[in-house]
Amino acid sequence: MFWLQRFALELIRLLLSTHGLRHTVGYLLTRLGRTQKEIQEALGHCDPRTTAIYAHIVNLWPNNLFSRLGIAV
Repeated sequence: MFWLQRFALELIRLLLSTHGLRHTVGYLLTRLGRTQKEIQEALGHCDPRTTAIYAHIVNLWPNNLFSRLGIAV
């Protein structure tokens, strides 16, 4: 049972990492219709190509994913 607890804690740590939170913020700002420039400034990206990845990720997700989860974005 101890290994399962360690696995669960490691999974939570990975999901709640600062890097994961940055990706979540970038994704949500894109979903909210913010411009690439606004997102770039909010995340502190120097290169606009880095920020452009979020626009690509949004296009991969189904449009109704959040509504199916009951989340208003």
